[in-house]
Amino acid sequence: MDKHKILISDDDRYWRESIFPDLLATSGFQILTASTLDETLALLDRHFFHIIVVDLCLDPSDESNRDGIQTLRRAKSLGEGTRSIVLTGHGTAALARDTLVEYGAHDFLEKASLARGTARTRTLCRIE
Repeated sequence: MDKHKILISDDDRYWRESIFPDLLATSGFQILTASTLDETLALLDRHFFHIIVVDLCLDPSDESNRDGIQTLRRAKSLGEGTRSIVLTGHGTAALARDTLVEYGAHDFLEKASLARGTARTRTLCRIE
């Protein structure tokens, strides 16, 4: 059986190459990463992913940037059943609601909570 694939889309190398691979080290998932919207969309078009973990802001020079929303839209439009987990350092209750309801995200995690170890990570570690 093929390994389940996870796409991690985050402009921050530390999160992309350290935090999530460490969390998923024993999962057996195949992990692919992207740091820009263009890289992320290209990977979505070439591969099926069971889960995508997407940072809402993919431009570190612009905290209001929401390139991650385009990723959620693309994943939803592909209709492949990919589960989306939204990650952000600038979350609000309204933003969480919008990504969960409007864009069909499975979960919404704040980087601060994840760094403190208080975030729910069950979605990352279990595929039904």
